[in-house]
Amino acid sequence: MYHFNRHCFGVTSSPFVFVATIRTHINDYKIKYPEAYEMLNESLYVDDLFLGSSTVQEAFKLSSEAVLILKETNMNMRQFDTNTEELKNLWRNSNSLIEINENSDYYLKVLGLVWNNSDDTLGLDLRSLVSNLNDKEYTKRNVLHTAAKLFDPSGFVSAFLIRIKCLFQELWQLGGRIG
Repeated sequence: MYHFNRHCFGVTSSPFVFVATIRTHINDYKIKYPEAYEMLNESLYVDDLFLGSSTVQEAFKLSSEAVLILKETNMNMRQFDTNTEELKNLWRNSNSLIEINENSDYYLKVLGLVWNNSDDTLGLDLRSLVSNLNDKEYTKRNVLHTAAKLFDPSGFVSAFLIRIKCLFQELWQLGGRIG
């Protein structure tokens, strides 16, 4: 009989098991840390946590509590980033084991989008999509393959995705090739 101490990633069920494990674990902290519980329950998408806060102190409190909660289950939240130097300094000077993303070149991938934390904007990196379309013939298969590369669980680029779906529909009606 084998007993695993860690979960194997790369298996189809891994994201589900990961999220189910976190949700089961954080239920124990619903009363002790209600805001951190709510944040982890609502704002965690597989292994990305994306959150805004009204004040620096609130962001520091939530991040510190989240680290404590997940540390109890031997999960390490890491690569914290912010667009405020005040919060980074609070993280550096605390004993909360928060690992700051010091190698940040002001661009960070978050839920399929690119966050420029110097001017606090979200964008979409289209270079791989454009190069994928330029290198291939315009067929239904290639358009669908390119569209599948867009990861947008937050819905920020849904208007763009609708256009791709319309293009795919036109390709289907034309019999598979355009151009």
